[in-house]
Amino acid sequence: MKYIVAALIIVFSLGVCVYLYNAHTTQLQPNPGLPMKIITIGEKSIQVEIASNDAQRQQGLSDRTSLATGRGMLFIFDPARKVWFWMKDMYFSIDMIFADDKGSIVKIVRNASPESYSQHQPPQIFPSDASVRYVLEVPAGYVEAEGIAIGQKIVVQ
Repeated sequence: MKYIVAALIIVFSLGVCVYLYNAHTTQLQPNPGLPMKIITIGEKSIQVEIASNDAQRQQGLSDRTSLATGRGMLFIFDPARKVWFWMKDMYFSIDMIFADDKGSIVKIVRNASPESYSQHQPPQIFPSDASVRYVLEVPAGYVEAEGIAIGQKIVVQ
């Protein structure tokens, strides 16, 4: 009898572990509820998830483990305004590209690190400095690798 109880406890424990693992890894996948678009900067095309409301923008790329090269998240603000970003619940570094109402890149933050949130008190904030309509987040190093510069335009297809 005690072997049956022990076996049931082990099976139950394994079931809980599998459930928790699946629940955790599901959160780390791209959000299938967000619309996808293709944007271009110069000759480069980037497939982006669109975050256009407060809940989507607040979640952003938090709780994800990575972002593939050639992919990103585009935050859209309507109307354009000054914005502030931080790296809360981030697990990888990113480049942030800020663009005005016309899509012109006005600021670039390279290699924003998760440590900028966890190791600074208060957490480091990345401001737009001016009113922006778009903020594009891409994997760290993408801006340099693709030669993206202030003055170029983000075109949303």
